[in-house]
Amino acid sequence: MRTILLLAAAIALSAVTAQSQGESPNIRVIYGTVVAIDGTPAKQLTLNAEPLGTRFVMSLPRTKTNDAGVYRFDQLPFGRYTVYVEDKKAGFSIFSTGVAGAGRPPEVELTEQHPQAEFNVHLPPPAGYLFFHLTDRSTGAPISGIEVTVMSDETTPNFLFSESCNSTEAILVSSNRN
Repeated sequence: MRTILLLAAAIALSAVTAQSQGESPNIRVIYGTVVAIDGTPAKQLTLNAEPLGTRFVMSLPRTKTNDAGVYRFDQLPFGRYTVYVEDKKAGFSIFSTGVAGAGRPPEVELTEQHPQAEFNVHLPPPAGYLFFHLTDRSTGAPISGIEVTVMSDETTPNFLFSESCNSTEAILVSSNRN
């Protein structure tokens, strides 16, 4: 009888512990607002959360802004992050709004002590588009795949990015750099 009571007490204690853990989970959230260059909310844009200082073997966390420009990433692993807009239709890419741009990107860190962080994004002007219509000189047949390297227009040109894509796809080039 005593064994049954101890077993029942252990089961009840584990149920209470599991319930209390479910009520106050370690949320690990990055949230914020995306604002366009004219100060209006950036609606329905796709964002990525890029982990910094570590290799990320899964796909990047993605989310969208709502009509007020607000976004939220939930259940992220602890670590340092930057957030960037990756929405080619709207004219934004990692090259103009994130880690591939010039300089060190702004970042936030999620830790056990600070599992939530606000990260507001202020968009640059939308990117310009490059289109290439390439054909084989001998046959006139379209060339399907290309690789483009973009350099800065400075006294000593600096590498900005390189992109491989189908030649029918647009390549976004940051509009705030020469």
